[in-house]
Amino acid sequence: MMVLASIAMAQNPANTQSFDYTPKNDHELLIQIVGELKGLHVEIAGNQKEIAGLRNEMNVRFDAMDKRFDDNRFFLFIIAGLFTSLVGIVIGFAFWDRRSMLKPLEARVEPIEKVMAKIKIEQESASALDVLREMAKSNLPLIEIMKNKHLL
Repeated sequence: MMVLASIAMAQNPANTQSFDYTPKNDHELLIQIVGELKGLHVEIAGNQKEIAGLRNEMNVRFDAMDKRFDDNRFFLFIIAGLFTSLVGIVIGFAFWDRRSMLKPLEARVEPIEKVMAKIKIEQESASALDVLREMAKSNLPLIEIMKNKHLL
């Protein structure tokens, strides 16, 4: 008890004067200390209520922020879906457009390819005939056959 009294006196600058330690003074000091402790308890309880209120406000704000993040995430999913759809449509259009452009070109190129194939066959036939003519120079029966067919 004396320790509490001396602490209370040391913290109170008004009590720097000489003081007689009598039971009555100790009793008054204890009453004063108990009163101050009760005041501190009331102040601490008020602070705890204020902290609880602030914590509730923070929880409400965090819930609001969570809702906003969820809304933004949903919005980003919508934008990503639209972008993906748009890219798919553009790629599909490019393939469709390319095929539609190639059909008229294929129609023009096909007759040219047929003519080129005929020319190639004629060239190969001419080359084969030249080879036969060269062979016929040294082969008499082959000369007769070629003359009969009007190839010489």
